[in-house]
Parts: sequence; C-alpha cells; structure tokens
Amino acid sequence: MLFRCKSCRSAYLDPRPTHDSIGLAYRNYFTHNVASGMQSSSGFLLGSIKAGIRNDYLKARFGIILYPRIPFGRLALSLLPYRRMALDRSVRDLALPGKNAKLLDIGCGSGDFLRAASSLGWDTQGIDPDPEAVAAARKTGLTVRQGGFPRTGFPDGQFDAVTLSHVIEHVHDPIVALREVHRILKPGGRIWIATPNIDGAGHRLFGRHWRGLEPPRHLVMFNSSSLRLACERGGFVNVVLERSPPTAVWYFRASFRILHNQDPPNSRVRSFLWRWPGAQGGRI
Repeated sequence: MLFRCKSCRSAYLDPRPTHDSIGLAYRNYFTHNVASGMQSSSGFLLGSIKAGIRNDYLKARFGIILYPRIPFGRLALSLLPYRRMALDRSVRDLALPGKNAKLLDIGCGSGDFLRAASSLGWDTQGIDPDPEAVAAARKTGLTVRQGGFPRTGFPDGQFDAVTLSHVIEHVHDPIVALREVHRILKPGGRIWIATPNIDGAGHRLFGRHWRGLEPPRHLVMFNSSSLRLACERGGFVNVVLERSPPTAVWYFRASFRILHNQDPPNSRVRSFLWRWPGAQGGRI
C-alpha cells in the first residue's frame, strides 16, 4: 500500500521488499534491452537539416559543439518548447564538459546515455546492479561496474557530474543515497535526477493505474517540494526543478494501456538519447 507523508507529501510503499528480497522484483526488468538512441527515418537531406538545427540549439544552450550545424538553426525551435525540453533532457542539462571532466551514471543499464556523454567529451563511468546490462555495456567499450546504490565504492570527490535517471525512487533510503552522491562529487559538482512526480497530471488522471507507481519496485515517490527537500538534506544547494513532458507522454501511453488491461512496455523508452552524427570521435 502507498502512504503519503503528512509533512513533505512524499509517498512510500509499505510493506516493501527488504534489501535481501528486492532483487526478485527485477527478474523481468530488462535494463539491458533498451533502445540505443533516436533513429531518424528521414532521408539524408532532411536528417542533416534536423541535425543542423539540433546542434545549433545545443551550442547556444549548453556550449556543445557538434556538426553539422546550421547557424541560427535554433530559431526554428523557438515555437517548439517540448522539442527544446527533449533536447535538454538528451544531454541531461549538462553544459560542455571541461578537460578530463568525469561523469558517473548510476543505474546506467546498457549504457545509452554513457555513449552519448562520451561522444560529447565526458570521461564516463557507469554502475548498475544488473549483470546482463553491465555485460552489454562493456561489450561496447564502456567502463561500467556491477554494483548497488547507495554503496558505490568510489572514493571521495571523484566526479564532476553524477546522473540518476529513474533511480532514486528505487532505493530504500533516498537521503542516504543522495549523501553518497554528494560524497563522490567534486566541490562544485552537479547531480542530475529524473523521477516520476507523484503530484503530476498522470497520477491525478490515472490513479492506481498510473505507470509511475510501479510497485513493488518504486519504494519512494516524490513531488517537486519533497524532492527539493531531499536534495537539500543530502547536502545539495541551488536545486533547480524542471518539468519533463517528453517522458510524461510515455507514462500517459503506458498508463492508458494498464487502464485497459493491456501489457505496458517492459522498460522506459529511451528515445530522447540521441546519437550524435559526426561526433563519434569525441568533442570537436
């Protein structure tokens, strides 16, 4: 059963799986069987134009330099706020990294985001509890270790950025987990988190059929204020909260299928992780 805290309004599952039994909930949770980036079905010319517009936006927004790039192509996105949000999310709102900047993706699965981040110039590492996901990531040359969270085993002050995409809701004690991220970040480092919003429109519309609930895997569900509070208790400052409509669209579709007694997809569609044409050799 899901309960709401009277103070912060977070939701928590009770009873919940123990640390020893939680693994049973992931036997059919295939983090290694995910999409490998957005594939365009457009022809070469149209695809190049789209890439040029996208790359100009990323340069203006985050300082990321990729080719092909159409000067002022970002203006074509001025009336497409959802597309801009999708692009922001594809780089996890991280600016162009400095030299030898290190990034850790916790719960990296088979490494889709690590491949994108590596092509942008990050020195990447990943950690995931799924041995098949780790094996799939390593086959592509990524540095990924099998392990849990919050006990990462990394030394203090190791990373410039740590990202957690739909991870924080899976841990038994989010505050302890956030403090672990704070410990392994360098001074001034950044944490990026994506997690379902228990007070979002999807939960209000679909109720117990909302895909974001996902019992018994989701142990703690946040709203915007409780997530900010958790981050602050974890030691973070300058917390910025953003909406994520592209992900919400997928949750709405999956919830609609659940409502009508249809099977939802096995894993989140990672369709907003772009492959970077012309940037396979690293930062340009």
